[in-house]
Amino acid sequence: MNILLVDPDASRRAELQEILRHGGHSVAEFADGASALAGLAEIRPDVVIAEAASREREGTDVFRKIRMSGPMTPPYLIAIGQLDAIASAESDSGAWDGDADDVLSHPIRAEEVTTRLLVARRTLERRHDEAAQIKRISRIPADSPHPIVELTSSGVLIHANLASIPLLETWGWVAGRPAPSALRHLAASARKQGKPKRAEIACGEQTYSFMAVGLDGGDVCLYGHNVSDLPALHPEPDTSRTSVVGHTTRDSLTGLPTQALLANRLGQALKHARITGTLVALVKVNIDNCADINDAYGHSVGDQLIILVGESLRDEVRVGDSVLRDNGDGFILVLQGIGSRETAGVTCSRFIRAAQQAGDDAGIGVRFTLSMGFALFPDDADSEQSLVERADQALAEAKNSGRNCWRDYPAAVGANPMIGAVRLLPRLMGALQTRQLHAQYQPIIAASTGAVAGFEALVRWHDQDLGWIPPDRFIPIAEARGLIAEVGRQMADMVFQQLAVWRKAGHLVTVSLNISKRQLWEPSFADAMHQLATERQLAPGWIIMEATERQSLLHDRACRDTLERLAAAGFRLSIDDFGSGHSTFDVVTDLPFHELKVNMSLSRKAQSPRGRHVVKAILGMCDTLGLESVAEGIEDATLGAILQEIGTDKLQGYFYSPPLSAEASLQFLQRHPRQPAPTPASAKG
Repeated sequence: MNILLVDPDASRRAELQEILRHGGHSVAEFADGASALAGLAEIRPDVVIAEAASREREGTDVFRKIRMSGPMTPPYLIAIGQLDAIASAESDSGAWDGDADDVLSHPIRAEEVTTRLLVARRTLERRHDEAAQIKRISRIPADSPHPIVELTSSGVLIHANLASIPLLETWGWVAGRPAPSALRHLAASARKQGKPKRAEIACGEQTYSFMAVGLDGGDVCLYGHNVSDLPALHPEPDTSRTSVVGHTTRDSLTGLPTQALLANRLGQALKHARITGTLVALVKVNIDNCADINDAYGHSVGDQLIILVGESLRDEVRVGDSVLRDNGDGFILVLQGIGSRETAGVTCSRFIRAAQQAGDDAGIGVRFTLSMGFALFPDDADSEQSLVERADQALAEAKNSGRNCWRDYPAAVGANPMIGAVRLLPRLMGALQTRQLHAQYQPIIAASTGAVAGFEALVRWHDQDLGWIPPDRFIPIAEARGLIAEVGRQMADMVFQQLAVWRKAGHLVTVSLNISKRQLWEPSFADAMHQLATERQLAPGWIIMEATERQSLLHDRACRDTLERLAAAGFRLSIDDFGSGHSTFDVVTDLPFHELKVNMSLSRKAQSPRGRHVVKAILGMCDTLGLESVAEGIEDATLGAILQEIGTDKLQGYFYSPPLSAEASLQFLQRHPRQPAPTPASAKG
């Protein structure tokens, strides 16, 4: 067990340390209560042993703070001291109040310590069981209009909500006796098959469809729904009604309500909001790249991930909120009484973090991200249908923004290409005039050392009314309206300035700057970049100009000339997004590139044997041509390890870091090891 020891007596601490460690326990010792409380969250002790009757009352403070924190399963608290001394301290100050679970008398005896810890272990096991039971019961909504019951592995009914009581009475169930036989048989079948099981059960003149879902520890939860009045989808009487229930009420994998119940849940929430004048948030949730996870790890892992995310969302929402299973790898949340748009955004961020933490705790072996989009009633929509549609738009915008984030409906409106050119153009012109664009920096990691090799600079724009406007919405407008050159100039100015900051702090890293085809068409572009680098006292070799292969550079004479002038001036050139199918290998052989960035979809193919051969062939080509290779889109450690093994030089993706602000990028560098940088003007090989 993890034990936190608090005692100002150094000799007694040493004595207890020897006894406890001899018993195989992990011990963190402190001489005073303040230090112990500061380390409490990190240590997470099972048992706290503290001196109780001293004048400083260190143990009293520690015990009281632990009790006040109110954890679901608090540590076992043992006070050190003579019983009469503790009783005297309690009567003198009234401060003890029975905070300790047990008392360890001194002088310390090893046998007594062992006995006290055995009692502590049994007590903690009971507390964990009780906490697990409370957690399970808390998941069953008492006010649900549908019957929900929970049975033990032996068929004993241990919990039932109010809606199930009339059914139990009709079946003649008596408290203390086994659950009705139909429920017991269904629960036993679900346990035996190891997966959710569904069956229709008659109750008087009504018919209910119950789905049984196994819980940890062997218990089974049964969710019921009245199907007496549901029409059959098919004429066959033996299977039609079960099919209706299976596809309209409860999801067989997660046990959550399905989309069929959305109208009911959302209708009730909006009705309540109209009466109370409060906000309702409809949140669409999607597991990013779930199909890729299925392909790479198998559908059993994908199913496990869907179940885990569903449970995490159900744990995080409040009483009265709803979590429903959407199609495929998605979920729908109906959140009532939301205080503001900002509150909804913070809540979505918390949901994302909690789900990822649950994945880490469960050890499912795959890193995943969530995208979320929400719309608010009545601010964004005044009806159920429009609220759902606008939450869908917000979710699509979250995916367009790079995933692993949330977006709301106003952000999606601002990004809508149908109205973007009309609505965004004057705002973009104003943003350029007042220099509202800013840069974020995503780290690029050296595969061989794990050190930061450089950053890719990404343009970002936050409008005070529309929120975050993704680059793929405003960059095309800037290009079409002749503003892209100014966007590029402002980005280069910010990025070169940041590179100078990194170098001044002693970090020899490169920075990659995306350039557009229209910038390459400008005859003065290469000279302007060289002049700006000179003004910042930067060697051009530390600056990488990224041109995407989609720009069809090979057959454009003006673009070729500009790239050659950039290379001649000492800048390094990178062919970005290679493998997306828009150009040929001639691009990297005929133009003066120094680096090749493998498209994220191609990088992920390395998880399959055939795809690995393809990626390895591209990396071999890079070696032959003297090009550095960068694999994009790394979202888990497994893929990073595969790409490192087959020879990728650098790695980039959310597994290592999302794009960072200028301040956060410097902090990221300070936390990671440095590596000697190569001569900036030289290429690989």
